[in-house]
Amino acid sequence: MAYLAYSDQSGRGGGKAFVRRFVGGSWRQVGANASMDGAQDVWLAMHPSRKGYPWVAYSDNAVDGRLSVVALEGGRWRYKGGQGFSWDVASQVQLAISAAGDVFVAFQDGAIDNRLTVMQYVGAWLYVGPNGPGITAQSVEYISLAVDKNGAPLVAFQDYGSPTLQGRLLIFSRVRPSGPSPPPPPAPPGFPGLPGRWLSVGSFFSAKQASYISLTTHPTTGQPYVAFTDEAHGSRVTVRTRAPKQPWKDVGTPGFAGPFSGTNSLAFDSAGTLHVAY
Repeated sequence: MAYLAYSDQSGRGGGKAFVRRFVGGSWRQVGANASMDGAQDVWLAMHPSRKGYPWVAYSDNAVDGRLSVVALEGGRWRYKGGQGFSWDVASQVQLAISAAGDVFVAFQDGAIDNRLTVMQYVGAWLYVGPNGPGITAQSVEYISLAVDKNGAPLVAFQDYGSPTLQGRLLIFSRVRPSGPSPPPPPAPPGFPGLPGRWLSVGSFFSAKQASYISLTTHPTTGQPYVAFTDEAHGSRVTVRTRAPKQPWKDVGTPGFAGPFSGTNSLAFDSAGTLHVAY
């Protein structure tokens, strides 16, 4: 069954977020309280093992652009971790759920000059990594979040730490704690995050500026794949991948799409075939 989440910017929609599913040849509204007020950067993810259990993350204008996440429970949308749980404005919101049901969000964090922050829901939202918010030294753009077959979050982005705005990929190497989960953080920065560390997956995956980045992982091997608008190839779409301990390599011909292609979306189907839309 297909689901769609979107922000309706028409006069009738008023900027609210809606979720619909395709049933019996038509799109039907999902949830008794069917909309989230003032939503931007809407992102939908389906729970892998619970049928009909969608989650939606969005930048919530009702709470000054902070991040809200809702899940459909008992036919109604319910907040996870409270409305507007981020410290400040959250932009370029991404949401991903692992095969085990672990839920992650990544976003451009307005509290720290639009650096990258990643959080996980464990009954409350905790920062991923012991240093809390801001896992990058500089601002980021074009964030894309995924979770590999082992449950490790990966995030790709355009790195303002690069003079030419190249693309970088990070993966979280987890150290699993013993005992109960730590309490939710009261405010940045004076608290521990989830233990582990963020590692760079090779060097930059683009030679020059990378934009409209889309990240996915192979369903069997977990190997990362990125699609991006590639300035080094006439602002056309390039897809690259990286095997363990190997350099980044092109998947097919680099810059294979028309000039100035963008808003890329990359995914594997159930047979393991890679698809890209742009």
